[in-house]
Amino acid sequence: MKRSTAWLSITLLVMFLSLLLIPISHATRSNRAASAINDRQRQDGLDFRRMAALNQPTLPRAQSETLKPISRQAVGFAVSDPVRELAAASRLETDPKEGGEDFEHEINELNAREVKSQRPESAKLPSLDASLQNLKPIESETPSLPSLTFDGLTAADNVPLIGGTVAPSDENLDVGPNDVVQTVNLAFRVYDKNGNPRIPPTLMSSLFSKLGGICANTDRGDPVVLYDRMADRWFITQFAFLGGGEAPPFHQCVAVSQNGDPTGVYYAYDFVTPGAEFPDYGKFGVWPDGYYMTVNQFTEPGDHFNGVGMYALDRQKMLIGDPTASFIYFNLNLTVHPEGVNSTQPSDQDGLEAPPPGTPNTFAYLISSKDPKARFPLQLLIRARSQRRTGILSNRLRPRPQTRWIPLSIT
Repeated sequence: MKRSTAWLSITLLVMFLSLLLIPISHATRSNRAASAINDRQRQDGLDFRRMAALNQPTLPRAQSETLKPISRQAVGFAVSDPVRELAAASRLETDPKEGGEDFEHEINELNAREVKSQRPESAKLPSLDASLQNLKPIESETPSLPSLTFDGLTAADNVPLIGGTVAPSDENLDVGPNDVVQTVNLAFRVYDKNGNPRIPPTLMSSLFSKLGGICANTDRGDPVVLYDRMADRWFITQFAFLGGGEAPPFHQCVAVSQNGDPTGVYYAYDFVTPGAEFPDYGKFGVWPDGYYMTVNQFTEPGDHFNGVGMYALDRQKMLIGDPTASFIYFNLNLTVHPEGVNSTQPSDQDGLEAPPPGTPNTFAYLISSKDPKARFPLQLLIRARSQRRTGILSNRLRPRPQTRWIPLSIT
């Protein structure tokens, strides 16, 4: 009996040790397999470990914690006169150097500055999506004809408004169900869908005349017009500053129509952007939970490029003309993003269907190559969602760098 018990004990001990060794053996085989896969990837030119490391967010923990939202309420609000009744006003403030029909000047000299921030590593990354490798742009020898063409605003339209012309035009245009609205430096105009003008060329600042102050008295350009399809409203904006923009405050003047008629009344807002970051090259997007805005930042004085500012404006309040509308702002400067994020574009809802509920807005920017025929990687930088909480906007910005190659050759 004792001998049988001893053999039974030995048998159970051997089985127990075997069970302990199976996971170790399995882990060893897994590591060897992973090592072999990595070796094959390196032989094929694809080092996924290296690529994953390059694709990690560039924010060190200590720096990422400094990326905190700043919220500011509009410093001015007014209800405009109907656009169709605005007088053909001339600019109320004119620089001494301006004047004369033959005069032409660069409306914003910062626009001519080339800002490059490509990371050398990103240009060497192969595509993570093998299905995109052999795709080519769709080419057509017979491009479709436009359904309608008509002449829009010209540089000469600025002469009766400001006494001269400006360059570049910074043209923007958007289309609604019944109207086409065009903005240029430094005017806007409304047309019907047949190309017939509904109003004469109108100075941008006249839209903000009831606001008073800098939005009503200066025209500095970088205009943008968007049609908010979800609310049947028009969104028109330009920035404003004193002198050459060497010192704050810097203003963003925003107008939202009361209804779908772009020749009607607008809610006009004056927002002051934070700090000494000149908000250049503003880009805007309409989204269900906010009007999104990005700018290239130049620290003043000195015009030192300093990354991108990202904003979400309180769309819900602006649609009803609430004077307490605010924005939230994140400063993606060179300290937070030393690789130099620039010329970032928020997504804009243009289709017939709204984004699914809760879909966050996506910001993207391009990293170009020195080779004019190279493909351009699209950097999906940040997905943002804003919502109303206790009367102000709150926002969650989640850095999500994802690099891939777009199958588009530039010739």
